[in-house]
Amino acid sequence: MGRGRATAGAQSAGPARRRTETLGVRSTGAVRSRRRPARIAGAVLLGVALAFPASAAAHAVAPAGAVKDRSAPVGLWTGTVTFSGTEIEATMSFAADGTMCSSQPPGPEGGAEARGRWWRAGTATFSFRGTERFFDGSGATTGHLRFRHDATLVGVAWFTTTGVGTYFDADGNELGSTPATARMKRVSPAPQQC
Repeated sequence: MGRGRATAGAQSAGPARRRTETLGVRSTGAVRSRRRPARIAGAVLLGVALAFPASAAAHAVAPAGAVKDRSAPVGLWTGTVTFSGTEIEATMSFAADGTMCSSQPPGPEGGAEARGRWWRAGTATFSFRGTERFFDGSGATTGHLRFRHDATLVGVAWFTTTGVGTYFDADGNELGSTPATARMKRVSPAPQQC
């Protein structure tokens, strides 16, 4: 096997007749013009590949908590949620462990915070559900909302949802349900702390 690499051809039919010409040269001395440029180009490409085995992007480190699967919703998202003819701005965060959260910065009149879970429903779909707590300026709970949404990823930067929310007062009495939709844009591949 080692000799076959040193010579261009195998042994011929005769016992003492062996071809020993170097690669690229025929026994007549003529250079193989069609194969030589291809071999040179191949050697150059191999040298470049060995010298630079991977691009810098392949070695980029993802932010803490981010996942490399771009078809997962993991990350921080902003957008709008529409329900009962009202549109509100929202921020949602989805972690790799299946948790999700959402919050509105509290103001003098109060705010809201949500916690829940998400799971894959298909290649480009996922679902999430949870509970959103509403509170007044002092932090006292004024009610809550139980929600469930089915989402469709649109590329790697957007998702849209359809869902339903059921409202409860501070004492846990059901007030009614309403359909909801959302359109969210990924602003970071790393989720926020929930």
